[in-house]
Amino acid sequence: MSDMKCPFCQQELNQDNPQSIECRNDDCKKSYFMYGSKELWQELIRTRKALDVAVDALNAGKTLADIAGFKMLVAGLEEALEQITALEQKDK
Repeated sequence: MSDMKCPFCQQELNQDNPQSIECRNDDCKKSYFMYGSKELWQELIRTRKALDVAVDALNAGKTLADIAGFKMLVAGLEEALEQITALEQKDK
C-alpha cells in the first residue's frame, strides 16, 4: 500500500488480505489494533489532512486578527482552536 500512509505516524499501511488494511508500526499508538477497508483509511487520511488545513488557517487568521486588533475575532478563533484541540486530546 505504498500510496497510502498512516495519518498518524506517516508509515506505509499494510494489506495482508483484500478486505483489511492496517498500520504495522508498533510505535503508532493511535492506530493500534485499527483495521479497515481501503475506503475507511482513505477517508481517515482525507479527514486528517482537512483538519490540519483548518487548524493552520485558524492559526493564521488568529495571528492576522491579533495584529489588526480584532479582539472579538481573535477570541472566536481561539475558541474554535480550543474545541478542535479538546476533540483531539479526547481521542488520545
